[in-house]
Amino acid sequence: MFSEEYEHKITEAYKKKLSLLGEKREEIEKKAAVYPGSLGFALKYLYAIMPLSDAANYDFEIFLDYAENGIALWEKEPYCRNMPGEIFLNYVLYHRISSEEIVPCRKFFREAAKDCVTGEDRIADVIRLNYWCAKEAAYQTTDDRTAPPLTVYRSGAGRCGEESVFAVSVFRSLGIPARQVFVPRWSHCDDNHAWVEVWCDGKWYFLGACEPEEILNKGWFTGASSRAMLVEARWFDVEAPQHGEVLQNGSAVSVNLTRQYARTRKIKVRVLDQNNLPCEGAKVDFQILNYAQLDTAASVRTNQNGEAELLTGLGSLYLFAAKDGSFAERCIDTREENETVLQLSGEAWQPDVWEDLEFYPPTAAPVNPVTLTEEQKELGRKKSKAAAKALRRKIEGFDQEVVFAGITGSAPQGKADDAGYALPIQQSVDDDRLQPILKAARGNRDEVIRFLKWNLWQQESGQMENQWEDKLLLLESLREKDYQDLKADILAEHCREAKPYADRFPKEIYVPYLLCPRISREPLSCWRTWLCAYFSPEQKKDFINNPLLLWNFIADHVKENPEAEQENLITFPCACLKVKSGSFLSKKILFVAVCRSIGIPARLTEAEGAMEYYDGEHFAAVLEKTKPDAAVTVMGDGSETEWIYSGNWSLGKLEKEGWNSLVLEGQRCGKQGLRLPAAAGEYRLITVNRLPNGTQFARKYYFSLAKGQEKHITLSQKEAKISDMLEEITVDNFKLLDENKKEIMASSLDASHMLFLFWLEENKEPSDHILNELYDNREAFLKSGAKMCFIFRQKPDRSDEALHKVLDAFPDIQILYDDFGENVQTLARSVYVDPDQLPLVVALKEDLCAVYAVSGYNVGTGQMLLRILENV
Repeated sequence: MFSEEYEHKITEAYKKKLSLLGEKREEIEKKAAVYPGSLGFALKYLYAIMPLSDAANYDFEIFLDYAENGIALWEKEPYCRNMPGEIFLNYVLYHRISSEEIVPCRKFFREAAKDCVTGEDRIADVIRLNYWCAKEAAYQTTDDRTAPPLTVYRSGAGRCGEESVFAVSVFRSLGIPARQVFVPRWSHCDDNHAWVEVWCDGKWYFLGACEPEEILNKGWFTGASSRAMLVEARWFDVEAPQHGEVLQNGSAVSVNLTRQYARTRKIKVRVLDQNNLPCEGAKVDFQILNYAQLDTAASVRTNQNGEAELLTGLGSLYLFAAKDGSFAERCIDTREENETVLQLSGEAWQPDVWEDLEFYPPTAAPVNPVTLTEEQKELGRKKSKAAAKALRRKIEGFDQEVVFAGITGSAPQGKADDAGYALPIQQSVDDDRLQPILKAARGNRDEVIRFLKWNLWQQESGQMENQWEDKLLLLESLREKDYQDLKADILAEHCREAKPYADRFPKEIYVPYLLCPRISREPLSCWRTWLCAYFSPEQKKDFINNPLLLWNFIADHVKENPEAEQENLITFPCACLKVKSGSFLSKKILFVAVCRSIGIPARLTEAEGAMEYYDGEHFAAVLEKTKPDAAVTVMGDGSETEWIYSGNWSLGKLEKEGWNSLVLEGQRCGKQGLRLPAAAGEYRLITVNRLPNGTQFARKYYFSLAKGQEKHITLSQKEAKISDMLEEITVDNFKLLDENKKEIMASSLDASHMLFLFWLEENKEPSDHILNELYDNREAFLKSGAKMCFIFRQKPDRSDEALHKVLDAFPDIQILYDDFGENVQTLARSVYVDPDQLPLVVALKEDLCAVYAVSGYNVGTGQMLLRILENV
């Protein structure tokens, strides 16, 4: 199938992987031996390059399914046979795309979408397939667990990282090489993004997953990606890729694709030790300020000359170097410098003072400019509208109300679906609890019902009463996304095995910390029965008397293999013990799982992910360094600033090789302050004032907490001048309609003294708020001579008092109309504001030059517009 030399490398890598798999090794070797030839090589390839956790977590038959589909394409499709081997293996055959759960799906998608592919024109095939994807799924924000492709398909929704995993799976299923491309963190706004690249006719093209266009190399993110500091795609092969700069973190290898999307520069960082000598093996983190946290986009180890390099965009990067408890840090602007020196020190920062930090994003300079013809735009609108309509019908099918008396579902395997498995009709009590779960389950609703009808454990124990409440409590303990891919068999095991402990603890302890099968962001799996059988009665008794002995056992028997693992993947609890390997997070999850299996409530704390177990009175920390034996109270500064965690402030704790941000999303601290119990150690506060042009004015504050210490800190924000907030972005011309349905081009509107465009919703608080601000400042606006256009979906009526008060005060306001579709999406993204938040306000100078934009509910927008008029 491939060269003898390459097949030898794969065979050697396969043997090495098997040597790490403990008791699973013999099983895999025995099953793989049945498949010689191309299929056997494909299986060896998958095992050779997959992360160790994949081999540990999943059954052989799952990878056989992927291998069979890949080899079928290789044997039947000339297009696959004629492509370079590394492209086929990595981007058609290979099973993993991101951090998703591995579930067989390729054969399903190959059959479901086969009519979209003719083989005559691969680019046309890709475009048709992306329209097919758009009929099946659309964007929806969710939690950070990456759902597998079939879950996205069955639920009809996913965040961008899940849409791209879904689309890549569809392309690979049909023999089109594809990969997920992602920006770890944007620099100009608080978010990240992922999209898709496909390999056609010898080159890579990009597209938005489930966001079809009539041509490739076009997407709403084209401008945004030109402002990225790093763009990358994962690589899994045993050999380095033949294209692009390689980034490596453990077994996770990425190809640096930034040059294909943005202007770049190679940065060289030289790290010196405390004796002024080059420091080999230091870890250098290249960080981006995002969500008020310094987030590592890439980590590079220094070479023998103490040097680390990275190809990056043109903007600010924060550099953090660490080795053996010594650190160094500084912020650089890659527009102005491409080399810097960091000297490690035991005291790399000054405590108890606020330090200013300015963080500049790259300016927009798309390197992939393409333009659709008017015919392509119109055709794309029609096809996208049809796809959206098809998806809407699919979602409406999920949302139909379930009537309890008419619910049907399959019984457990081997059991008749008789009265013994019927759902009790308790609508008056349970409708309000169950209906949201069934609605959230979408295409997985039958599996939820199957679990609700599963009374196997009561029959076996002679308890014939239906433990309906237990099932509801377990379901309610899960996250919303879990409903979309949960499995009845797994929930049944957890419900059955946890039941003996139900009366030993208060419900608020029992349900979330013993009954619940979710511990972190791992895929749900069965583990209670297996873990209980794994340990002897004496061991379990010892662990119950002293849970710290359990952690000692795990630390002694489960080792970490970062060189064979992908950092963001989790080894399941049972798999950790089978292969005696797992990441630190995997081992913490294993600790909690064993505790819950033997009747000890346990958890990972939300803020730090620290292990805790319930001792009958309170939760106790497992590790001494995580015991919350101190506290810090974070106070607002008395201004009108609303202090929201991950919005404009964050708190990090110093660990072995860097700062870990606490997970406190959404928490607010006002004048009364927010008290945070914390372990003794070194901490860093960051505050951020993000400006409309993406620039961030930040402050950082380092402090120490001693055991028993209570510390109070008042947050401080670096203020900005109006000139710092403005941008000059030329936007594409667009069409609006006047009251006679006549088309008006935006370029024809009078912007000689500044033009403010407002996309408004009638009788909606965010729109009414800006209207009230305009009215309150009417004299200043009228004096300025600025022009205003109010844009609506349809002619406004007289019911909106705020609107008509403003229209009476501003008789020269021009009223125009729009469907709030393409114009809002394209314009908002062009000026880097949220297109899904209304109202949208854009300030334009002549020649369609946008200097400012804001979307959604924002206090003070009226005053901001006046300040713009004074300074532009």
